[in-house]
Amino acid sequence: MQHKLVQCRLSIKQIKKFMKNIFALSLSVLLCTVVFAGGTDTPSRASGVAVVKKDASTFNLIYKAEKAGFVKVSILDSKQRTIFQESIKTSEGFTRPYNLESLEKGEYTLEIVDDSGTQVEKLRNYSDKVEKLFNVRKIPGQDKLLLTVAGKGKETISVKIYDESERLVYEKDEYTTDDFARVYNLKNLKGAVTFEVTGESGESTIVQY
Repeated sequence: MQHKLVQCRLSIKQIKKFMKNIFALSLSVLLCTVVFAGGTDTPSRASGVAVVKKDASTFNLIYKAEKAGFVKVSILDSKQRTIFQESIKTSEGFTRPYNLESLEKGEYTLEIVDDSGTQVEKLRNYSDKVEKLFNVRKIPGQDKLLLTVAGKGKETISVKIYDESERLVYEKDEYTTDDFARVYNLKNLKGAVTFEVTGESGESTIVQY
């Protein structure tokens, strides 16, 4: 009987030890889960910004985003003093004109602030060559390109994307009315990518990233 009692006590110790190990393991897993959850960033709004000069003093801000939120737009003079500021609520994006005709000729800064950070564009408030109709930019920190088209009236443009082997991997005609903006996702393409945009009259813009 004594022998069986010893066996029983040993079993209880083993069970307690086993349960203690299980508790420690469970706690470790829980802590790992908490650390992992705390260290996972909430996806920020992916945004793209382009500024197109319409004439000597008028600029169009074209903004695209994948999530709703507020965008703060400021215009600063050459001494970095804020001379204009507004907050815009948007769901996907907007096009906003800014006319600097009443301001002194010179260079100004357009500052755009949203959840993804701050982007800065220069505005040259004097007569010079108007920028091209098409504008293609890479969205910072993402495998995406933002295409903006400035102009009045309807027009069909051709968009083509080539991979690093110069193989055509995407082709589509886009029907634009006045100003136009679209984001293209390139995450499935590796290496250099060539983006080509051609208008009805034959003018084209080719960029490589």
